Amino acid sequence: MLKRKVAPAVFLTLYAPLSGEVLSGNSPIAFLATKPQIFVLFLAIYGIPVMLIREAATRWKLNAAGVILLGFAYGIYNEGPLAGTLFLYDHAPMPVFDWYGCAFGINVSWASTILFYHAFNSVFAPIAIANYLFQDRAQKSWITKPVMIG
Repeated sequence: MLKRKVAPAVFLTLYAPLSGEVLSGNSPIAFLATKPQIFVLFLAIYGIPVMLIREAATRWKLNAAGVILLGFAYGIYNEGPLAGTLFLYDHAPMPVFDWYGCAFGINVSWASTILFYHAFNSVFAPIAIANYLFQDRAQKSWITKPVMIG
């Protein structure tokens, strides 16, 4: 019984970093296999936030558009205060975005690209895949309220 309840949450928490980092080619799977501490960091950066977004979306009964909007917010958090790439006019993660479409302290061209990426690949896709794989639990909370609060 416990395994049936925990499996969806564990899957999503482990899959979200792979979807966000490995599928983009940013962090090859071989790199993560040799640097497990980086994967643990990615669990904190991707896995836990995406799990919390999924829980919020389930409790608030959000549709796909609502999850995608939360994905955009996650992208701002990930690339803003965490990585700082939204504010790079030069040396953006992809050089094609250097000094292109910058305004008000933000690399708008990079932001528009990476925020869509995070909304769909880092948040929406992992949640949709997890909900599909665990259809019998898709409409239910996967973590308890005390965990969500504290």
